[in-house]
Amino acid sequence: MARFAPDHEISAFHGGTNRRDAPVGLAKNDLIASENIVPIAGGSIEGRGGQSELFGTAIDSNAVRTLHRFYKQNGTRLTLATSGTKVWTVDGSGQTEISGSYTSGQKFSMITWSAKDKAYWINNAEVLKSYDGTTVATVAGSPPIGSMVELHDNRLWILQGNLVSFSDLNVDNSWPGANALNISDNAGGTGQFIKSFGRGLLIIGKDTGLYRFEGSPLLGGSLTRFSDVKCIAPWSAAVTPFGVPFVSDDGVWVTDGFGVNRISGKIDPVFSGLFRTAVGGYYPLKRQYLLAFSTTGAANDQFWTATYLDTPQGPATSWNPFTGFNAESFSAWGGSGDNGEMYYGLSNTGKIRHMDFGQQDIGVDYRCSFQTRWDDFGKATRAKQVRWLFPVFEATNPVNHQIGYTFGQQQTAGGLEQRFQSGISWGPGSVVWGPGSVAWLAGGAIQNEVTSVLNFNAGRFASFYFENTGDGPNFKFFNLGVQLKVKDAHYRQPFAIAS
Repeated sequence: MARFAPDHEISAFHGGTNRRDAPVGLAKNDLIASENIVPIAGGSIEGRGGQSELFGTAIDSNAVRTLHRFYKQNGTRLTLATSGTKVWTVDGSGQTEISGSYTSGQKFSMITWSAKDKAYWINNAEVLKSYDGTTVATVAGSPPIGSMVELHDNRLWILQGNLVSFSDLNVDNSWPGANALNISDNAGGTGQFIKSFGRGLLIIGKDTGLYRFEGSPLLGGSLTRFSDVKCIAPWSAAVTPFGVPFVSDDGVWVTDGFGVNRISGKIDPVFSGLFRTAVGGYYPLKRQYLLAFSTTGAANDQFWTATYLDTPQGPATSWNPFTGFNAESFSAWGGSGDNGEMYYGLSNTGKIRHMDFGQQDIGVDYRCSFQTRWDDFGKATRAKQVRWLFPVFEATNPVNHQIGYTFGQQQTAGGLEQRFQSGISWGPGSVVWGPGSVAWLAGGAIQNEVTSVLNFNAGRFASFYFENTGDGPNFKFFNLGVQLKVKDAHYRQPFAIAS
């Protein structure tokens, strides 16, 4: 005997992908899997934006190792890019070389000093350079060669192995030898990143721990080692309003210069190795930390977003993977005359792309999908059978669905459409469900109304998968109502149609 259970509503999907607690330990708003999904603080989700190319041809055959947006005082906006052995300016019509003969393959650290109306760069191999929009020059005063340059409290700072050298106040061409912070310690290691975080606070990451510097370097400022958490990927560090996230050997951490917290716990299984070539960036419009890496040591081909959400329950971080991204560098266009656009340089070719733009990736549709947690609907030992779905969503193209029963049970599939079209037929391998083997049943097209999904399958847990191809950010999913039958007995017995 089976009877209808109380109506069940799933109204929050913004917890993001949770691979740590799968398959049945997820919170109510977590997802078993997602692809190209952006969470909304209120609980709903939507598809990500598409991609377009800044210009159609590659700068050269090498990765775009660095991108930087340079805003001049007269309103001129310049985009600087490095690839191979050269530095370029790029725009919608192509690229122009402005400086060359650099060591091939180096990452460049670039900053703008608006008061000087110049951009500066260094690459751990050649001397510090400046660019005023017309001329590239070697900075006078014999600044040291280092891996990163930062502007902090009206000085330039250069990170070396175990030193942080700094210029005299308000100048770029005076570098006394005594102007240096010593970050060597008994733990060893070398400097990985240097970031100015708020006025008066400089954060320095090593592969053995973290430091902060407060105050004036010549008037009693203090250097403090505050954490043993290490940074193994120097270019993963990015400045956000919430701290400086970076990749360590056990995931992504964020620091405000005093404390440090791991924010990637839900996707722990992703960090199967030491991703030293990972790169990170911050996209202010979406409040997203962007992380690109490779699990094999080749060009970056994995891409995850950590979206910072102010939910009714408090701040949260939602991790979701994007497909179709090979990112090596990032640049947010947030200055005067721009609208917050986000660009990135490719890791596998010398092209630059505008992300979160339109509904296609360079003229090609992409899939946005998600799978809800395995839910026992409050009856962990009883068999259930889903009979009706009540989805609330927006889409122009079909929204297809699957119902999964676990463990070792069967699946049923169908489609959600705003206008009637033929449903799709799912075959083995179309979707990865877990754990256990998958048996597939064909389903019909269904509408976003009271929707019968009568089927002969059952399981202790059920999960729901939805996907849309072609709508991108116009695919929005708000709510899912579920009506199901639950067996009175604990034993497994087939559901009869009339049960």
